[in-house]
Amino acid sequence: MDYRDFAIELTEEMGFSEKDMLVAALKWMSLDDVKGMLEANEYPMSCEEDDEIEDFTPPSARVKAEADRVFGAVADRIFGSNAI
Repeated sequence: MDYRDFAIELTEEMGFSEKDMLVAALKWMSLDDVKGMLEANEYPMSCEEDDEIEDFTPPSARVKAEADRVFGAVADRIFGSNAI
């Protein structure tokens, strides 16, 4: 059984809190695991990096912004520039 997929299923399909799942996972992980996860996902590495944190755009927000830009351009081509 893939417990990672099951944990995601618990939050997406069974109504368990994503925040509670995140907190449980972070508390379970070693400090090195958490550090590696932050580095792999390009999060700031310390609270002392205040300037970086203020200017930081989470990867999911960057992906959404790019998707909105691309889909907006496609909609403009298909429906004209008056498309919603």
